[in-house]
Amino acid sequence: FTFNRSNNGNITVTVRNSAGTAVEGNYVWAEKFNKNTKQFIAYGNGASTDQAGQAILNLAKNNATTEVYMVKTLGTNDETLVISNNVNIATADSNLGIYTLPTYQQITFNVTGIPTGITQAEINIHNDTTDNWSTAQIAVANGVGSTTVSLGAGSYNGYMSVNGAS
Repeated sequence: FTFNRSNNGNITVTVRNSAGTAVEGNYVWAEKFNKNTKQFIAYGNGASTDQAGQAILNLAKNNATTEVYMVKTLGTNDETLVISNNVNIATADSNLGIYTLPTYQQITFNVTGIPTGITQAEINIHNDTTDNWSTAQIAVANGVGSTTVSLGAGSYNGYMSVNGAS
């Protein structure tokens, strides 16, 4: 098998924490999407950041007309964070520069009125500013539950699901 470098391109990003320090060992990956419909096409590869906080992803070039890469990383709480959702390496490599992990605030969610017999619920929270998702499990006893999550700055929407409720 022959590796042809001309079929690939690189996406480079440097990850830092909120204090500006390089984050070593942070996993960064890319996923290919349809440019127009945003439908998922394929997983690209990933890499962990080095001592300088840099990750270089070597990926198959995308079709500039129909495809883009979405580059993601893991936050401090292992939540998926979108670094960029419109990366094109069809004709040239892309350097996304420095991505700073968010500063988190502790938010407590209290739920009441859960039907009898339900012992667990799940809350899914979407940050409309960054397009990131967080998920938290809520233990429920006697129709009441509570969980605390860490969220970065932004505007959020969320929903709760309760399996077994009718």
